[in-house]
Amino acid sequence: MDYKQCRHCKETKELPQFNLNKSSKDGHQKYCKECNKYLNRRNKERKASKEGRVMLPYKSKKYSTVSDEELLQIIKDFFNEFKRAPTTCDFDNNDKYPHFKTYYRHFVYYKPDTLVSSWNDILDLADVSPLDYRDFWSAWQYLVELSASILEGECLFQYCGFGLDFKPDIYIPLKHKVIDAATSNYACKHKVKQYKKATDKGASVEYWCLNKNNRPGLNLPNLKYVFADEIILKLSELGYHKLCYDIKNLHLVYKDFNDTYKDHKKDYIIKKLKEFYLKNGRTPFTRDFVGNPDYPSSSAITHLFGTFNNALIASELTINTFANLPFDEKIAKDDLMNLINKLGRLPKWRELRPPNTTFTQKVYYKYWGSIENCVTAIGLDYTHLKNSSIDLRVNSRLDSIIEFKTLYNRMPVISEFGAKNALPSYHWVCNNFGTYENLIIHLENLIDTNSNI
Repeated sequence: MDYKQCRHCKETKELPQFNLNKSSKDGHQKYCKECNKYLNRRNKERKASKEGRVMLPYKSKKYSTVSDEELLQIIKDFFNEFKRAPTTCDFDNNDKYPHFKTYYRHFVYYKPDTLVSSWNDILDLADVSPLDYRDFWSAWQYLVELSASILEGECLFQYCGFGLDFKPDIYIPLKHKVIDAATSNYACKHKVKQYKKATDKGASVEYWCLNKNNRPGLNLPNLKYVFADEIILKLSELGYHKLCYDIKNLHLVYKDFNDTYKDHKKDYIIKKLKEFYLKNGRTPFTRDFVGNPDYPSSSAITHLFGTFNNALIASELTINTFANLPFDEKIAKDDLMNLINKLGRLPKWRELRPPNTTFTQKVYYKYWGSIENCVTAIGLDYTHLKNSSIDLRVNSRLDSIIEFKTLYNRMPVISEFGAKNALPSYHWVCNNFGTYENLIIHLENLIDTNSNI
């Protein structure tokens, strides 16, 4: 073992008692670790006194010298006390336990050869079975849906009225509110996207959270976090004590809801299928539930029941024996006319499908051959509609560029054009205006004209 003398305390100590320093001959600092700590503290106190500040006495962190074995034993003690595996939320800024990042520093970080990469792997090291988060999440989702039905009134689950790319967990039509189940008030890009898609449609957003982190969540307008404690308080006032118990002890009872949640969703779908039958006087087709905001999607139905026909059998409805609806020219033309009036432009081929129209684009192509022939068949001017549609698309893209300028107080540079900034592509700019400079001149003239008006 090599030794070295400390320049400050003059004691000869083993090399591991000195911090590393690659620039020195022996690769270690000239002061030992204890003296280094003392000198750093003294320099900070001198600086504080010059600035008129007083430094608090040094306190060593509670778990700064804890060993790997002691950390694993704390997990075992938690499991023995609460009869469940701890989560990262349990060890987040809790004075009773070390922070979960302490575990990552000991078992994950700075250890490239380790096979441990997640919290569940750390629990496995402690011989503690981790939570089955898929079942746990489904149980929390189920309890949120039950609670929302009681506290908010009529609810629509997996509502697709906001578009096919966004189906919120729960939508309250009377309050125009979106409710999304979350395990905690964590801030992430996914939640921001959900919030933006809902607020773009004018809806308010609530995240119903099981746990509360010490770090604040998203600070956005028309966004509210509702935590389990608040939900339990409201439900207990209404006398739903069993539901309150399930929410409070979800970590212990979540396995009991595996089949219950599936039955809950099946009952909801059966109710909607019967509702469609009573309203329309016929058995629904799968196309009736594609993009229809009033009903669950056909993919959700087949996922739960295996096939759409199985769902019809469970709903005690007769199975459709013919594959397609019989063609009715009047219905097809009326649907196309109504869709053009609704959009204010020429519809795209992919928009000719339920729920926009009774028949799909394949039917229109079979009987008319093209969108031009379809429009001409109902007595409209195809050329005029096409030109107005092109102008509408150009204006909508120009509006997105003006919104960017309003938000950042500057025009976007060439590299910023694209979907990531909700802007048109640079190829679109070149195709419609030739150069970037021509686009800027056109926008400046457009802004000046609007300001004068």
